Amino acid sequence: RISKTVTLKNNVITENSSMGNGAGLWVLGAADCVLTLEGNTIAKNEAGQRGGGMKLNMDKNSQVNLISGLISENRSSGFGGGIDYTNHESPTLHLANVLITGNMFVNVFYNSLPFRMFVNISGYKRAKRYQA
Repeated sequence: RISKTVTLKNNVITENSSMGNGAGLWVLGAADCVLTLEGNTIAKNEAGQRGGGMKLNMDKNSQVNLISGLISENRSSGFGGGIDYTNHESPTLHLANVLITGNMFVNVFYNSLPFRMFVNISGYKRAKRYQA
């Protein structure tokens, strides 16, 4: 049996760029998996589409744990300057002691907006946009 649990701990992910999604980190999770990011610094990354700092696209019954760390000064041309999170069915996103600051998305339709995190849950008509 293949483990569906991944932990990334105490990493520095900075100054990356992508023409697509997830310049710092892009995770495409399978059903029933657990992703834990603990004590990481994700900063100064720039995506041409969504998720400058990270793009998390999780499947059914998956869980993401963001525990302590910094997500700062990331940019994207689509939603989620810091984090773009999409979960299909039964989403679970835990945030504990994570500083999300100074992230932006720049889009010709929305101009520059300071959205720190963009959460899109399949099956819901409206996505949530979080800003501090």
